[in-house]
Amino acid sequence: MSLKTLTAGWPHWPLSLLESVLAVVLLAVVASGAAVAHKRNPDDAIRKTARAVDEMQGINIYLQNRQQQLRIPPPTEAEGLASLIGADGVNGVLTEVPRDPWGQPYQYRNDGHGFVLFSFGPDGVQSKDDVVLGPR
Repeated sequence: MSLKTLTAGWPHWPLSLLESVLAVVLLAVVASGAAVAHKRNPDDAIRKTARAVDEMQGINIYLQNRQQQLRIPPPTEAEGLASLIGADGVNGVLTEVPRDPWGQPYQYRNDGHGFVLFSFGPDGVQSKDDVVLGPR
């Protein structure tokens, strides 16, 4: 069998529309598999940021429940999260000011209209990488 016989029916363009669509779909499947694999093994910064958000949401829920059920307003900014520390650590009372995944205490601001919880993030200073729960 000669090369001329093998290529006799070959179209003048490199790929048909169907072949092009199949190639794009195959690339999409491979790319989505890579994305799933990346999500299963996120790097340390992503894990720590997600943990900080989860922990701050827990503190936020605690403060909201405390306000709604016990009719205790959120701490003032001067009181801060340290005012939530209880002697026995029972019934949801904190035993210490919680620390973010980078080892620093969570920050708390209350302007009288609402409170904001945040972490200074990996660099430990106020910057663009801060993890904030609430309005900035």
